[in-house]
Amino acid sequence: MKLSSGSDDIPQGFKDSGVDWLGSIPTHWDVAPLRTRFRVDLGKMLDSSRIDSSRLFPYLRNIDVQWDKINTKSLPEMTFDDDELARYSLNDGDLLVCEGGEVGRAAIWSAPIAQCFFQKALHRLRALDANTLPRFMYYLLAMSAGMGVFRANGNPNTIDHLTSEAFRSYRFPWPPIEEQVRIATYLDEKTARIDALIEKKRALLVQPC
Repeated sequence: MKLSSGSDDIPQGFKDSGVDWLGSIPTHWDVAPLRTRFRVDLGKMLDSSRIDSSRLFPYLRNIDVQWDKINTKSLPEMTFDDDELARYSLNDGDLLVCEGGEVGRAAIWSAPIAQCFFQKALHRLRALDANTLPRFMYYLLAMSAGMGVFRANGNPNTIDHLTSEAFRSYRFPWPPIEEQVRIATYLDEKTARIDALIEKKRALLVQPC
């Protein structure tokens, strides 16, 4: 539950975040724009007129990035020049975020294939230093998307895309790295338990009577 941002309602040890959707946060947490913690880049625009069969590489589309899952099977390919290989490459730990469709949907790249790139329908978030945990940011995005933070005036029909400029300016809470790790680990464990229960229920449903 979001705490009230009214100063009279803020519990001891908390402060007003200054962000409407966030409310109150622990006093030792920071609040800062995304650009202060991550480099944010959009992928390459699809260009079917430029095809060099010797420079074709697989790339991820919006549909390939689901919540906490990335499809790497039967990926399409497009041409990437030398300067584009570094610009649009994916590194282990990069956070991929959908800029359209279900805006904010995200997953972390774990490098299941050696070389892979990404299309313009995706943002690549790369942590600027070791004080920011991509897994913690993933959960921030899940919370934000669930609360409708990326919808204009709360209306899902009034925003189709999340531009890099706008995304970089969104303000998020940033606890110290030790707390980021603890929070993300706790949520990973809780999520794993829920997923296991869902699978157990699903298995029971498909059992013959």
